Amino acid sequence: MPKIQFQRVAILARDGHGAIARAAGELASHLTELGCSATLAHGQQNLTAAQDAQLIIAMGGDGAMLRAAQVAVREDTPLLGVNLGRLGFLADLGQERFESELSALLAGQYFSERRMLLSARLTRRKGKALRAAAVNDVVAHRSGGARILELSTTVDARHIATHRGDGFIAATPTGSTAYAMSCGGPIVDPRLDATVLAPICPHKLDDRPLVIPGAAKLTLAIPVDTGITAAVSCDGVDLGVLEYGQTLHVSRFSRRLKLIHPSDYNYFSVLREKLNWAKGPATQGGG
Repeated sequence: MPKIQFQRVAILARDGHGAIARAAGELASHLTELGCSATLAHGQQNLTAAQDAQLIIAMGGDGAMLRAAQVAVREDTPLLGVNLGRLGFLADLGQERFESELSALLAGQYFSERRMLLSARLTRRKGKALRAAAVNDVVAHRSGGARILELSTTVDARHIATHRGDGFIAATPTGSTAYAMSCGGPIVDPRLDATVLAPICPHKLDDRPLVIPGAAKLTLAIPVDTGITAAVSCDGVDLGVLEYGQTLHVSRFSRRLKLIHPSDYNYFSVLREKLNWAKGPATQGGG
């Protein structure tokens, strides 16, 4: 077997899920047999387990990947996802292929890329601003009641529009296939440095998604004090509440997420498989 490049591996598995826990335990045993030092962690143990790791493996679906990504970015450690969930845009390595691919991955035969993240900063009337990073998206959506939420958007100090609807999404290229896509946003190649802006259930049909440069800075605010507030989340994790007089700032995060994939990884193949894109017409035989 070729020399192992990743000798210390942290396996981050979803807590409280029997099938995933069993699969993670089997993976840890297999890694040990291959000569690696494998640490299996759940929940709050993730950060401690990853501090000395050369590779982080997330077991589960894309939710597990998003949680593990926060740890991987903080430690600047490569992240590999094993998909035991349903869709699996990020956790793209299926369990059925894992053992056959593992030796090659550990020996350095893989495809590597760095994904852009977003930084969210929510100002408050009292106390320090709330901050978080997002691999997929930063979302502001109405909280409480059925009244329409108004959000004013500004990009690089230039007013864009006042959106009326259920909320607003700022998504990375990685997150363009998540919530933003369900709101009519475009699919953006993750190699691009860009941010997708997508209104959620807009009141006006001509309020359309927009793609801006990754270096641009977005500001969201509630322009009129109607008593309606917006709950703000990053990758589905609550950050805080946006009220009248406060501001949500979204910009490119200073760090990137390093993902590794099998050497034959192809993003467009992933799209075809996960989105069930129609294939071309069958080739007709000659004669």
